[in-house]
Amino acid sequence: MKLKYMNLLLAVAFMAAACTDFLSELPTKGTNQPITTIEQLNGLLDGLSSAQGSWQENSITMAYATDDSHIPIDFYDAYPVRVSVPNLYYYTFNIEDIPNEAVDGLWGGQFSLIYRANLILANVDKVSGDPDVKERVKAEAYFLRAYCYWVLANYYCLPYAPAHMEEQGVPKKISISDEENYSHMTLRETYELIDADIEEALKIDVEDSQNSWRADKATIHAFLSRYYMYRGEYDKAITAANYALEHKGTTKLRDYNTLVAGIPEYYVNPLDTIFHSEIENYTTPQIVNWEEIFYLRWAYIGSQWMIPSPELLALYDQQNDMRFKWFMHPKGNRRFSVTDMHIWRYSMFSDGRYAWSGPTIQEVMLNKAECLVRKTNPDIAGALALVNELRVHRIASGTPDLHLTALGVDEALIKILQERRRELPFGHRWWDIRRFSVTETTVDKVAITRVFHPVSKGAADRTQTVTYTLPVGSRRYAVPINGVEIDASQGILKQNTY
Repeated sequence: MKLKYMNLLLAVAFMAAACTDFLSELPTKGTNQPITTIEQLNGLLDGLSSAQGSWQENSITMAYATDDSHIPIDFYDAYPVRVSVPNLYYYTFNIEDIPNEAVDGLWGGQFSLIYRANLILANVDKVSGDPDVKERVKAEAYFLRAYCYWVLANYYCLPYAPAHMEEQGVPKKISISDEENYSHMTLRETYELIDADIEEALKIDVEDSQNSWRADKATIHAFLSRYYMYRGEYDKAITAANYALEHKGTTKLRDYNTLVAGIPEYYVNPLDTIFHSEIENYTTPQIVNWEEIFYLRWAYIGSQWMIPSPELLALYDQQNDMRFKWFMHPKGNRRFSVTDMHIWRYSMFSDGRYAWSGPTIQEVMLNKAECLVRKTNPDIAGALALVNELRVHRIASGTPDLHLTALGVDEALIKILQERRRELPFGHRWWDIRRFSVTETTVDKVAITRVFHPVSKGAADRTQTVTYTLPVGSRRYAVPINGVEIDASQGILKQNTY
């Protein structure tokens, strides 16, 4: 069936991402430019570094739908423009109004990248060029598509679990043909597609690409440490983590004790030189080349307001944890200063626009640590050694009790998950809450309850409050699909059921 409207959306998103002079000369869905050389296809992958739309995951869910986030009612009433009503839909676990939004940037962004991968795969065996470069480009395209499908599955589908395998999965789009049936796969079929793409991606012969936007063997294994952990295949996840950590190349932990205060700007408040890190000023090239990144992906929030919950804030040693010092900003700080109430704002890179979501060295370490205590024969000492190695790079030197200890598996798991939350706030928490709901353990389960105004149909009723809940195992773990996409499919796409 022809889905011209869908393909037009993909083309627009794809071309918008190709913003450099070089990329403007490359083929896209909306042009008739011939594809004749491997350099053209290789350029599509290199373009991932300069086009922010390629590495931004527009994730309102990550910013607002988890227990990392808290919007105090008095703050919202005083500053309603700080958090838009569409963002509040995600904060209140809405299912009625989210589908009526004009666009879903996360959905469109991932399918734009899937189209890019499909364009490469459709042409790579036909173009002229070095056979070795062709094989590398092909493998990277398979990885790009697999990664995008994993992201989509972990927002718009129920968590990976035997009970969910016949539930609705992600729409299948593996060619550039208008005639391809765009109907949903099952969740089982979605993961079978990812598995097949990963198998092809692992044929890559590049050990260290030197660039975070280009995949290599270590990158793929870093992702697999996450992928297998989320599937409960802990031994496989540990093997993948070991490979990634042993072949990390230029990827390395940064000692946050060595960060310095950022360059003041004209709108700063007096606290800026104390609580503002050098990396918050970083430009796109500096973000792209941050040493800890295996693969260039960030959860993006345009409002720049990620408000940490009291529960999240309480997890930090607020005197000695460098992550708290540099990234938790009192009274909003900088251009969003809120002087008349006590409020915090999480801001790491680019003044609060980004949170970690792509594979990083710290995530791989935490993945391995968690799997070491979850596996059949737990290795508590090995797990805590990894976490403590990370903490040496995060906690002020000389801090008493810097190293974590645990007497049993449950205590070790709790402490590792707390460290994971301190290290990866906002960018990973939604995925973690979902997967915790299907693990065999009980200490990791997360139910969310929050009190806020009624929010619906474009407005928040500030005369009332109601209680919102996201219980363990909720079907709302699957984010509603945008109605424009459903309408454009002429009945092929189906809304998630709740």
